[in-house]
Amino acid sequence: MINIKDKSKCCGCSACMNKCPKDAIIMVEDEYGFKYPQVDMEKCINCGLCEKVCPYNNEYDKKEVFEKSLAYGGWNTDENIRAISTSGGVFTSIAKYVIEKNGVVCGAIYDKNLNVVHDIVDNLDDLKKMNGSKYVQSDMKENFRKIREKLDKGVYVLFSGTPCQVSGLNSFLGKEYDNLYTCDIVCHGVPSPKVFEKYKKELEKENNSKLIDLNFRDKVSGWQGYSLSTKFDNNKSYSVNAQKTSYMKAFLSDIDLRDSCPTCKFAKLPRYADFTLGDFWGVDECYPNLNPDNKGTSLILVHTKKGNDLLKRLKDIHIQECDLDKAIKGNPSILKHLPANKNREKFFNELENDSLNTIVEKYTKVSIVRKVLKKGKRIVKKVLNK
Repeated sequence: MINIKDKSKCCGCSACMNKCPKDAIIMVEDEYGFKYPQVDMEKCINCGLCEKVCPYNNEYDKKEVFEKSLAYGGWNTDENIRAISTSGGVFTSIAKYVIEKNGVVCGAIYDKNLNVVHDIVDNLDDLKKMNGSKYVQSDMKENFRKIREKLDKGVYVLFSGTPCQVSGLNSFLGKEYDNLYTCDIVCHGVPSPKVFEKYKKELEKENNSKLIDLNFRDKVSGWQGYSLSTKFDNNKSYSVNAQKTSYMKAFLSDIDLRDSCPTCKFAKLPRYADFTLGDFWGVDECYPNLNPDNKGTSLILVHTKKGNDLLKRLKDIHIQECDLDKAIKGNPSILKHLPANKNREKFFNELENDSLNTIVEKYTKVSIVRKVLKKGKRIVKKVLNK
């Protein structure tokens, strides 16, 4: 049976829970708000499937992975889609292709309480729920099982998640499916749902109203100078510089991330997914023509022939092939995560005792973003030199 002794070796993908034939595993929150598997010994039959399916024990390799990933920059030609997307809206184009083949898309959404969960949609209206970044670890629930059921019936499926979630799905399935496409994101790490819950409650208290929507990457001030926008049920709404909010300061300082993030084994190339999508940071330096209007440019890394074939079929995106090393220079977490924040334990220990803003100001620095980018560039240079 699975027994997590080292939390840095559990990404919370829920593959073990989904694989258990006796439903003997549930995912339980720890004191920091992250979920880990817990086994009901009365139901467990010691089959060992939970240990075998764990992506930390079973490194499932996709077939036909390119020796060197292909890199593209681009955006969705529908300006409305591009406007509501985090970067260039390329994910929506891929998802639309799958849905139009009577397929489904599994990705992160907000539920009715603004908790981040994975869900499955089969139409373009519901697909809009997946637009925009959600800087919180999502709850996978039983979606791996649902995806397998769809695949076995011949339904096309697009799965979108963090690199570790994609690896967990691949390991859970245990075989290749021609009707499955996987897309991971350029991941800086996953913040604690407990911290997010505290942030939401403090916003509601400050505005004396229930929070009904939150957008981490509103483009009201442009793609590169993104804002965090909120809406409340008293019709109040506002946008602020995202990097000046307590929640984003905590995230960018790596102080509220999961134990497994600083030593992420999935931050590498090539990936387990067909695609990797993210913001094309640094595009002005290497390909200024790909950012003509500051409305958002996607970085698209393609790791498989199947993924590249699909990308070529899309008619509603503008893309340009790029040099891989230049394209990833502005996204250091593609290759290696930054070290753990030394104040992480102190931060969480004080989470119940003071406001999030007070704790963040106490344990992070004003120049956090600059330091993260500077450290990241050194890491990318070091890795590329190797």
